[in-house]
Amino acid sequence: LWPDNEFLTPGEPGDDYNYANYLTAFDNLGFTGFQTVEISMMVQRRDGYDWREHARTGYNTMVGAFADAGLQCDP
Repeated sequence: LWPDNEFLTPGEPGDDYNYANYLTAFDNLGFTGFQTVEISMMVQRRDGYDWREHARTGYNTMVGAFADAGLQCDP
């Protein structure tokens, strides 16, 4: 909780969120829009931040979550 929270890129160490459950819930509601990954400014301000690495990690995490949920992913 604030002020001790830390935003993470999906899939980076420490991220234990179940994205497959999230995607399944949205699918069950009939959602057909886009799912995107946001990299917070908290992450972007880290020393040594590499946007390519975080984009790749987030992308791969979400593609895997779609597969785990049994949903089609159209990258």
